[in-house]
Amino acid sequence: MTSGRTPSAEWPARSGPAALLCLALVLAASAPALAQAPPAPRLELGTPEVAAGGVGVDVTVAHLLEGEVLDALEAGLPATLLIEWRLWRERSGWWDVSVDRGADYLRIRFDVLSNRFSVFDARGRHLHGAADPAEVERALSRHLRLDIAPEKALEPGRNYVVEAMVRIEALDAEQVLNLEAWLRGDVGDGRSMLSGLSRRATGWLKKMVEPDSRRAWAESERFRVVD
Repeated sequence: MTSGRTPSAEWPARSGPAALLCLALVLAASAPALAQAPPAPRLELGTPEVAAGGVGVDVTVAHLLEGEVLDALEAGLPATLLIEWRLWRERSGWWDVSVDRGADYLRIRFDVLSNRFSVFDARGRHLHGAADPAEVERALSRHLRLDIAPEKALEPGRNYVVEAMVRIEALDAEQVLNLEAWLRGDVGDGRSMLSGLSRRATGWLKKMVEPDSRRAWAESERFRVVD
């Protein structure tokens, strides 16, 4: 939810030459940094589709595989993509009511030998492989579709809305060890992920006190349940 804060209407009536020169120098110095900044992550929710008491929502993500997350992936570290969502029932005069909530995640790995990304679901099943990060994001969008089936039936004549947050994080050393055990148990290949890490990836593990995170939030349009 966005706050009601608005920018201040106050603005200097006049700026002298020295102030203008300082402003020009600041903008010139910051231009390279701004040019190098990766695009902001984006999350979009499609029009909710109500059927059999539940609701389905298409998900579109973009610019998640950017910046340090992409660098870490290409160095050999895996990443986790988490989506969290809530279904709200609208009511007047008070806060909306939370009807249901949930979360799911996908795993992403980059093979430094084949230069290809692989996407796995939470059970370790391989879902997609591609060399282009943009194609990977399109595959992520398909597999992140929300199919919400709340325990209590949706009420006819009431308005609802879905909100979601998605974030991707390069894994730290402890998470990599946990993922090793997860892969051995669910995939069963017994191969060690850490044994295949490059020196660059090991450097990332030492560098990352907290995993770099890219996240985005979105809210669906309001929808009504009909009789």
